[in-house]
Amino acid sequence: MGPINQCKCKEADELKYILAADFIHDSGQKDEDLYKKIKDCIKLQIF
Repeated sequence: MGPINQCKCKEADELKYILAADFIHDSGQKDEDLYKKIKDCIKLQIF
């Protein structure tokens, strides 16, 4: 998640999970559906 990914502090690490949860919630999709899409992209090496 950009520069937040480079930080080694606990607060930044917690923020990543909060932002990811907000993204999933705001997308209106089930987390299982998003996980499958990401998994499929990784399997196909599409980023």
